[in-house]
Amino acid sequence: MEDSNLKGIKGWLLIVLIGLIVSIISVAVSLNDSMPLFKPDAWHAITTYGSEAYHPLFGPWVIYEALFNVFIIIFSICLLFMMFRKSHRFPKFMIFYFISAVFLQGIDYILSYKVLTDLPKVSETLNVYPSLDGVMRALVQTAVWVPYFIKSKRVKATFLSESPKIILEKGPLDKDL
Repeated sequence: MEDSNLKGIKGWLLIVLIGLIVSIISVAVSLNDSMPLFKPDAWHAITTYGSEAYHPLFGPWVIYEALFNVFIIIFSICLLFMMFRKSHRFPKFMIFYFISAVFLQGIDYILSYKVLTDLPKVSETLNVYPSLDGVMRALVQTAVWVPYFIKSKRVKATFLSESPKIILEKGPLDKDL
């Protein structure tokens, strides 16, 4: 028999909830901060061969960052909906979220390292330097939260205790059933 005190978005799940909300806000701010790079003059400077800010990976890195941030925002919003609906899919999607963040942050670090170490003046001007912070944060989050979502009694009681049931009703064409 399951403990009804374990059901609900309480305990450590509140930290996950807060983390998703903070993630949406911080990533939206980051996305907004990168928008000036898409203005014609800036975009021309970073994508035109021979310009002082040109690097063959700079344009792709900026696009990757923008798409990565949009993905995080949309996926986090979807996770919040699943969480509040207490969807049985929520734990699996949360685990996917954490694991994919490690890989996506790793790609981001590799691109930023290559571009910013080859263009130290651009790095200084933008005040952006290659950092493993995002990768390390994603690794720690994955190491902490994936086992939690796999083993937690609260997660099982809140999201996995009742399997979805499909109720079929007889209609006017189902006389023989």
